[in-house]
Amino acid sequence: SQSRYTVSTKSFDGEKTPGEMGPAINLVPEHNGLRYRSYEAQLKSDVVKMITGKFFKWVIGNGLKLQSEPEETVLEMEGIKEDFIKFRKNVEARFKVYSNSKMSDFSRMQNIHRRASEAFKTAFLSGDALIILRVEDGNINVQVIDGAEVKSPVFDSEFYKKAKDAGNDIIHGIEMNDRGEHVAFFVRKKDSESGIDSFERIPAKGEKSGRLMAWLIYGDKHRINHHRGIPQISAILEKVDKLDRYTEASVAGAEERAKIVFAVEHNQFSTGENPLLDAMRKNMGNAIKTLDPYEEGKAVSKAISQTTNKQTFNLPIGSKLTTLASQQEDQYQPFFDAVFVQLCSAIDIPPEVALQKYSSNYSASRAAINGWGYIVDI
Repeated sequence: SQSRYTVSTKSFDGEKTPGEMGPAINLVPEHNGLRYRSYEAQLKSDVVKMITGKFFKWVIGNGLKLQSEPEETVLEMEGIKEDFIKFRKNVEARFKVYSNSKMSDFSRMQNIHRRASEAFKTAFLSGDALIILRVEDGNINVQVIDGAEVKSPVFDSEFYKKAKDAGNDIIHGIEMNDRGEHVAFFVRKKDSESGIDSFERIPAKGEKSGRLMAWLIYGDKHRINHHRGIPQISAILEKVDKLDRYTEASVAGAEERAKIVFAVEHNQFSTGENPLLDAMRKNMGNAIKTLDPYEEGKAVSKAISQTTNKQTFNLPIGSKLTTLASQQEDQYQPFFDAVFVQLCSAIDIPPEVALQKYSSNYSASRAAINGWGYIVDI
């Protein structure tokens, strides 16, 4: 039997109510813009410093420590027999000496621990960083280059011609073959005299050894087919900027209101008299005797002033003293906390860790620390 019902087919792109979400957008990261905004936020925003500071101190910490764990079973299957206990001990000791030496750093200014920390920070904020192993006098040292310096050379340069002859392509400063493998990287070098950019081609693998000698480390990647990274804080840049503006406005507003102790508020029956006028005239030496029908009120206020050692005013008809009050300061803390929790969650760090403030119960604080430890391990 045939169906009596008409079945309609519609495409679904995630929008349930037509027009609610607007057209679908294919976002393409603008790497330089994201990179510079991220660096600016790190420099100017205390909120970003709170979050990123914990990342940089916890993940790398005091430095790298090699834990030698050779796959003994596989090595024995290949006929390799060693005293693995002695092997592990020797390898870890040699790495400790090497990593603490400035000979491990290309610039001879730091050691590999400091370079590792800077590399992680650069990848986190810049989106990616280029790591280069250079061999000098038979020894390997490490160079870290900001991803901002990895750029494509001029299109009609000799680099493009050689890449095309090899069947490769250059995209965002990376030379790739038809498999998507990174063959080389182009690092910008500015001539101090002419100011013209030149480029150094850094092969990804050693010419003789074929081993990986240069590679990019990433903060985050938007899509799997993208070859450049994006900063870890890309999603929170705008909200952090608005939160900073709100904080500055709250502080500035409180400061301005603090300058005004009180104001005189008049209603429609007020005489318009200024209760401070006589005091101002006395201070100026120009006291004027005016007809005042409220002598009794003045006497009372004077008595109160003498008794309490505080200044008391006898206000005119239809007026009262008011202070400029605002709920902005009272509402600031709940608002800031709510937004801060969202920002921390987007970066995968518990807000308790970011603030170093464990005000919840023991179980909740311990869960936050253990969860953070798990993220750091990853």
